[in-house]
Amino acid sequence: MNETRRNNCARVESLVGPWAREHHWPQETALTYLRDILDYEIGPQQLAAIRLFWNECADLGLIDEFKKVKILEI
Repeated sequence: MNETRRNNCARVESLVGPWAREHHWPQETALTYLRDILDYEIGPQQLAAIRLFWNECADLGLIDEFKKVKILEI
């Protein structure tokens, strides 16, 4: 996963064109968003947010059960 993330971050400029068109964003805005604003790391805060999201979905009846979040370090 980390290798894939690093590879995609390294080639974000080549990925941004189709993404920008799909979302009707100016290419420079999309590049800034994908390269500088989004955080692709997963740490304790991100895991807590995922757990909160799943708990809220379960409370609303959108999912049947809470899924345990597992992060594999490779």
